[in-house]
Amino acid sequence: MSADPPAPASPGELAPQDVVLRFLESTGRPTEARLYLDLFRAHPREQFAAIAIDANVMADAADAVVQDLKFLAALDLFPTVVLGIFQPAEAVLHARSLRRHLEDEGVRVEVLRARRRSLAARVTACARSGAVPIVVFEPSGDDQAGDRLDRLGALLGELEARKLLFLHRPGGLRQGGVLVPIVNLTTDVPGLLASGELSRKEALILDGARRLCEEAAPPSFTVAVTSPLNVLRELFTVKGAGTLLRRGARIARHDGWEGVDVPRLRELSPRASDVPRPTPSSRGRPTASTSRSATAAARSSRRRPWAPT
Repeated sequence: MSADPPAPASPGELAPQDVVLRFLESTGRPTEARLYLDLFRAHPREQFAAIAIDANVMADAADAVVQDLKFLAALDLFPTVVLGIFQPAEAVLHARSLRRHLEDEGVRVEVLRARRRSLAARVTACARSGAVPIVVFEPSGDDQAGDRLDRLGALLGELEARKLLFLHRPGGLRQGGVLVPIVNLTTDVPGLLASGELSRKEALILDGARRLCEEAAPPSFTVAVTSPLNVLRELFTVKGAGTLLRRGARIARHDGWEGVDVPRLRELSPRASDVPRPTPSSRGRPTASTSRSATAAARSSRRRPWAPT
């Protein structure tokens, strides 16, 4: 009997799910892809993600979108696809085209009008049945993109969705020609909007993401802006492949204990003994432990959610 190990299966002999996993592993560390897959599968299907696709992407990169959705379906992941946020006039036509191409690839689809009653329940039923829900925002009176973003936010709140991806032909947001990997929606938005470097669409996405995260979404919710060619890398790697927009925390810097609610700080600190009681000698002079805590908080704020350790 030969002791040689069996030859690896050729792509044609692999199940679709295994083919997709091999591809995902080639985009980063294998442990990352499997970790994210396990995390996504640990929640109901309708909570996985929503993907908002604009008309420019459908016109120029529809094939990439179809392949991404096919790959995700092979992994039993069914994102809520959203059309018409920015160009509603073409949304119905693009929905028909996307449905036809996905069904040609063996992926089940259901097209739903955004104004449909009980939309969240229908999206949930669709995803749980193993089909891709496509939500279409059609032109309606004086509706503006901001209004449609608000309605999308309400839908995602009902679904308890964990992530929203905006597919943007140029990819993530840029400042000075350089990709901005992470935006703190609590502190960074005014500066980015005032920079003059964002397109009108990017400014709407940024402001809509801020309002969504502040008013409706759970703390774990994130928004990303990425290229249609990088969807899987954005979803399944720690580094991502676009701009991650997430709720942040404001860090107030004090040069001393004056103005700090020290009793409250002692209650909140897991190591209350590390918080000194204010004394005349300590006023006006930050301690080393305070500086270390602020540094650690700043470092952790740059890390992507659900990052493997």
